[in-house]
Amino acid sequence: MKKKLAFPRLLAALLPLLLLAAALALPAPALADSISDRVKQVSAEEQAELLENARIGVHLGGLTSVYAERDYPNADIQQFDNITDIAAALEAGRLDYALQPKCTAVLFMRSNPGYTYLSAGVYEFDNRFAVSKDRSDLREQIDAVLERFQEDGTIDAIHKKWYDDADYSMDDVPVREDGEVLTAAISSGSEPVMFIQDGEPAGCDIEIIMRVAYELGMRIQFYDTSFSGELAAVVSGKADVALGYAKTEERAKQVDFCENLYMQPWVAMCIDDEAATPTFFETVASNFESTFVVEGRWKMIASGLGVTVTIALGAFVLATLGAALLSWMRSRGGVPSAAARAYVKIVTGIPVLVWLMLLYYVVFQGVDISAVVVAIICFGLEAAAPLSGIFTTGLESVDGGQVEASLALGFSRMDTFRRVVLPQAARSIWGLYAGQLTSLIKGTSIVGYVAIADLTKVSDIIRSRTFQAFFPLISTAVVYFVVIALFAWLLGLAGKRLDPKRRKPEVILKGIATR
Repeated sequence: MKKKLAFPRLLAALLPLLLLAAALALPAPALADSISDRVKQVSAEEQAELLENARIGVHLGGLTSVYAERDYPNADIQQFDNITDIAAALEAGRLDYALQPKCTAVLFMRSNPGYTYLSAGVYEFDNRFAVSKDRSDLREQIDAVLERFQEDGTIDAIHKKWYDDADYSMDDVPVREDGEVLTAAISSGSEPVMFIQDGEPAGCDIEIIMRVAYELGMRIQFYDTSFSGELAAVVSGKADVALGYAKTEERAKQVDFCENLYMQPWVAMCIDDEAATPTFFETVASNFESTFVVEGRWKMIASGLGVTVTIALGAFVLATLGAALLSWMRSRGGVPSAAARAYVKIVTGIPVLVWLMLLYYVVFQGVDISAVVVAIICFGLEAAAPLSGIFTTGLESVDGGQVEASLALGFSRMDTFRRVVLPQAARSIWGLYAGQLTSLIKGTSIVGYVAIADLTKVSDIIRSRTFQAFFPLISTAVVYFVVIALFAWLLGLAGKRLDPKRRKPEVILKGIATR
């Protein structure tokens, strides 16, 4: 019999990465020098006709979703959580246009030859900081600083640097090392407003709030979440101020707004059908470099992977303990059994994302607890429910006659469980038990909703910088596949020690034979 490879799936998974590395030697695709020459020139009337029956992508929870539905009632308005998802839909042909800030559209065009926008502007919104209604004192302090910044030209200079000059430098921003903490909620997918650069928050609004915090004698701290989650963070007390919002009557009912920083023009971005298409290998080389090499982004991916594995392993341990408790309660009958069954029904009847949001924003509201710890608790309690059913099935699969024989031989119930029941039950359910860990690794991909920089969240951050719709996603999928295959392989090795038929002859106890 031929000897099988110990880990063929891992080798197969690494092959695409090797091909991508080889493609790095190829030159990156050339982009047009002038952005203005690539803008699609249309009048306001022509633009209205183009958008009237089009498929339009907008930001979830943004003003564009409200205004687009009002102004283009016949259009198919689709809401997305971030710009990178909108870009993916545009590139896949699922959208005709995307309503984006003009600065974002320009950045897309600088990074990719296949994008353009309509010259007639769509909307113009104000841009403000939002503060909790319980912190009117903080809003007044911020407004006083912003007023000085407006008068001495500080905000105009910062806006010009980030928007007009594209000077992405944060070196001259002063920072307090002590003092009261000012937590700012951001959504790091809106370059040049707020984004992640060299692993740290950067952007026009980031610099402004950092300077405000310095003037107030406060130490700045950032809370990176989704755009729709910023206001939730302020209302729940997880953050003191939210960045990048336009003031509306509905939003003003939840939070207070500071003075306007500047006006933000929005345009209709689309695919440029007339743009030259780079070759496949040129695209791969350019995408690989911008995803992994530029700004050392592979370190962000490694860090995100570490967070993902930490949450999954921590939740798996907690789920194992919880499942053991639930299984014991089921075996007791009466009230304990009814309570265990009720727990399983409640937990499995509500999506884990809802549990995660409830735990973080409601149960632990105002509690100084790490979001990673909350995620471990959430996924551990959720995974304990199905795992308890697996444990119960395994225990019931052991023949009751063996238990009676063990007790008749003088073994205690604890020794009977440890030496007779548990080994056989573990052997019968090991595959299902191990599968729960791989499910947890994949399931943790939603923790970015509570500002955790896991592997998926890091992928979104990178996409928001590179404006590449698919390559970071494919790279993330490869990393997930490799990690899950590795854990499956390790768990498979552990499973062999439980099954005498799969053990090596030298580790089987003498005098015991397998059939």
